[in-house]
Amino acid sequence: VQSLSEKTNELYQRKHFTLDKLLDFSSSVREVFPGDFMPTYDLILENPWESTDDVLDTLRGVMQLPRPYALQLYTLTFYPGTSLMDRALEEGYITERDIENLKENHARRLSYLNFLFMLVNRDIPAGLMKVLAWRPLVLLMESPPVRWLFSLVEPFYRSRRQKRICGEIRRSFSSFVARYSE
Repeated sequence: VQSLSEKTNELYQRKHFTLDKLLDFSSSVREVFPGDFMPTYDLILENPWESTDDVLDTLRGVMQLPRPYALQLYTLTFYPGTSLMDRALEEGYITERDIENLKENHARRLSYLNFLFMLVNRDIPAGLMKVLAWRPLVLLMESPPVRWLFSLVEPFYRSRRQKRICGEIRRSFSSFVARYSE
């Protein structure tokens, strides 16, 4: 999927891709694979050329998809030799120095819009999601003062998330070792 914004799909050179085509496709998938089959849709977040309205177009479109599904959330990554990277350099979104770390830095920042996409993955009721995705609320939550507050919390969030992931890996590895060392 990547995005459901017309403007963004033009940027990604995917002009043919529309919400209607995705909804038709997802309905067909439901007919062919009824039951427990769960498709996964990939989305690209944190595109510096997307407006809040572009991101909300994607969020609202995803909320129309038939359940169950999973969202795989990615951060836009600039790859050397691509027109997007050249444009990001030219417009100052990244610097030559940033290029060395681009492949390693896929961590999404803590933001209200990213939080909304994570909630969609948690199967929050549609009515509540509509309220949380109400444009005036989103604009407030994405305003500079609130983003600044998110930036203060972000290091603690990342640290806690990393500890949780390391704990899960440690438990899985211990279980694996116990199972196969008998």
